[in-house]
Amino acid sequence: MEKSGPRSSHLTIIDQPKLKSPLRYLIEGSITMAFWVLGVYWLAPVFTVLLWFVGIKLFYQEIFPQGGIWEFLSLLKQAGIIFLLINILILSWTYYNYLWFLKRGERRNKKVMICHDEDFAQFFNIEIELLRKAKTLPQVEVMIKNKRVILNC
Repeated sequence: MEKSGPRSSHLTIIDQPKLKSPLRYLIEGSITMAFWVLGVYWLAPVFTVLLWFVGIKLFYQEIFPQGGIWEFLSLLKQAGIIFLLINILILSWTYYNYLWFLKRGERRNKKVMICHDEDFAQFFNIEIELLRKAKTLPQVEVMIKNKRVILNC
């Protein structure tokens, strides 16, 4: 027989963690973390505006009433002069290097041979004609069998 009348406003919560699998813990934790990240992401613009406003008020209170604006402008002028001097120094060095290599020739396109083809072919036991052919191709397959290098061109 059912009871009539008002029901209890407090529900009984049954919590039995041993019934949950590790996968369920992982999924529930991931969903919870995703919603926390989403909430913080949505609140980030509000925090940014508040911090920006507080920063402007503090800047105004510290600079303008105490006459610090002239000191601030002086600092900006000194920093600008230092920035200009650094840029002049870098550009001068770049131009000096340009003239140096213009006089002596570019070195980017020079190929320096480390060893001769004959020595390379002899060391790896490769036919010299095959090596020269392989150097002209964009892609070469190299296999090593019985301590012997085989080039498939």
